[in-house]
Amino acid sequence: MGQKQTPQLTTTAVDVCMPTLNGGEIIGERHSFNAVVDRINDELDTDVDPEYVENPIPDSVYVNDTCADPTKINEATGWEPEITFEEGIRRVCAQYR
Repeated sequence: MGQKQTPQLTTTAVDVCMPTLNGGEIIGERHSFNAVVDRINDELDTDVDPEYVENPIPDSVYVNDTCADPTKINEATGWEPEITFEEGIRRVCAQYR
């Protein structure tokens, strides 16, 4: 087996946004990058500090945060998100335990 590597967390983005359901209304749930790092550290029982880098994309065209809107797929198929943000983090981190 190979040696387990320490995750490297690098970003220029400030927020991620996950679609969630709130009484049937699809809304975005914002998570700061630092909150995502904290959640990953909690899940992996690590204490990795993120490395912040200079953003090479000009502010005039950079998208600071995005949020997927699954409304069209929901209307066409009835699909709704089933995995929470926290469960998604658990699933992604599972392979690193």
